[in-house]
Amino acid sequence: MKSRNYFVLKSFSASFLARVIGLLTLIFITPLLLKYFGKEKFGIWSIIIGIVSYLSFADLGLSNGLLNYLIKNKEDKKKRQESIKSTFIFLSVISLIIFGVLSVFIVFVDWNQLLNTDILEVSPIVFIATFFFVLNIPFSIIQKVQFAFLNNYIFHFWELFQKLITFIALFILVKIKADFKWFVVAFFAPYIVSNLLNIVFYSLSWPERFSFKMMFSKNVSFAFKILKNIFFTGSQFLLMNIAYLFGRSFDKIILASLSSPLEVTNYEVLLKPFELSNVFIMMLSTTLWPAFGDAIEKKDKIWIFSVLKKSLIIVGLSFFVVIGSMLLFGNEILLIWLKFENNFNKISFIIVGLLMMVLSMFNVLSSYLNAANYLKFQIIIFSAYAIISIGAKILGYKIFGLNGFIFFNLIVFLFLVFLPSLIKIKKDL
Repeated sequence: MKSRNYFVLKSFSASFLARVIGLLTLIFITPLLLKYFGKEKFGIWSIIIGIVSYLSFADLGLSNGLLNYLIKNKEDKKKRQESIKSTFIFLSVISLIIFGVLSVFIVFVDWNQLLNTDILEVSPIVFIATFFFVLNIPFSIIQKVQFAFLNNYIFHFWELFQKLITFIALFILVKIKADFKWFVVAFFAPYIVSNLLNIVFYSLSWPERFSFKMMFSKNVSFAFKILKNIFFTGSQFLLMNIAYLFGRSFDKIILASLSSPLEVTNYEVLLKPFELSNVFIMMLSTTLWPAFGDAIEKKDKIWIFSVLKKSLIIVGLSFFVVIGSMLLFGNEILLIWLKFENNFNKISFIIVGLLMMVLSMFNVLSSYLNAANYLKFQIIIFSAYAIISIGAKILGYKIFGLNGFIFFNLIVFLFLVFLPSLIKIKKDL
């Protein structure tokens, strides 16, 4: 338990530093981009980043399947090495196939019509973003390997490097008044660079865990049976992520189709102050997944219950402070920080704050659910949420505008995802 607590503290500290840099980047770069792009282009920027984030399921869930497999088998050298090599090779092939398919899709979709804009040509921008994201897929498994060995702090060090490079690149591009496409390159390319450098560093430091030599060694086989095991778990993660994708991640596209990119900008600006708090919550959840996995293997339910309870309390209190601050000074904060003048009412701040609080608290719960392999359960609740929430959000927007869109989303997520998960875990512990 002491080593696990030390891991959580060490990992959280490293993640904290990386997230602080990310937070500072968000604070300083967002108003610069908003001013440089203008409201409509900034809305398109937000949509493109959101669209590419939808591709998180493109690895077919294998990276998460690998993490759970390594947590259980990391002491078995043969299984460990074969699982990493097999997953890396398979993801490399899949990435090429997915990029080919998506390239055709991007060419034949009229993105300008889809986003209700004619301010710039969107298709090439989406293509560039997709290229860099898909290219990074096989290299991103280094994160899962390090998490399985409770070396999260190493990944977070390179995450810090990635955020610094992104900040510097975007800042320079604003100053030299670069074309829109270069901002997309500057945002996505550092992910690949940091992962490659991380792999080189980890290969030199812990070659028995992960190395390029291991990838090409004849002594390490491509293990179809192990890959099949990982793929089975990964396919459940894939279905779970797709269901969550349809329920949560299409918000900006739905808003753009119902109104325009300007409404997306209003939504994005409303979320920004609460996303600052969520940055630190995400640190906690990514740290807890492998720690919960270790505790489950050792049947340490007391530790799990204690950590879950404390984490949920911390999240709740953090968001109540942020919501209170936004109720008092919300529009002033947005005006000073983002130079964005739009008098949002207090109801907007309350609804968005509660939505982000519930989502953040669920991130903590999902860390346990993922570690415990409760994937079918999550597929069911996310599917129900996806089916009902899209219609509910559209209805809410047509009746009450943006506030209705957010409120209906909150209610559906609370009753179909958060509360069932809380009940499930309570019964387990």
